[in-house]
Amino acid sequence: MKTDWFAFAFSTWLGFGYIPVIPTLVAVFSIALVYWVFGGRPSIFWPFTVGTILIGWWASHQTGQFTGISDDGRIVVDEVAGAALLLAFVRPRDHWKTALLLIGYLAIDGIKPWPMSAMEALPGAYGVMGDDLMIAALVGIFLIPLRLWQAWRN
Repeated sequence: MKTDWFAFAFSTWLGFGYIPVIPTLVAVFSIALVYWVFGGRPSIFWPFTVGTILIGWWASHQTGQFTGISDDGRIVVDEVAGAALLLAFVRPRDHWKTALLLIGYLAIDGIKPWPMSAMEALPGAYGVMGDDLMIAALVGIFLIPLRLWQAWRN
């Protein structure tokens, strides 16, 4: 079975998945650079995020099929897509808040509390991508009202 080089490159986030130490951290913080450039413009960052999710879903499935490991450790696009979705939802306004949000995201991803752990058990790309997107959605659902309340208070 021949792999699609684009799927493999995308699922490893251009090779970040091959970094021997903490590839997920490096891949997730690479999205911070994109956010800092385009995050102030949702008309650019949201399509980027949706594209990353959709292509990442396909690419992680293809890579899992090729390697025979559905959640191959080199696949980091799931964390990148989740981090992008979280940043798109919450839209932190400075670098420190962005960094803290991403560190919190990675901590929750590492702990994998229920229901994320149940989502991760799903087969193929559903499990690979689903748990990370669920983290972003749940944290976003919690933080968006908090942000709106803070804006209203000021």
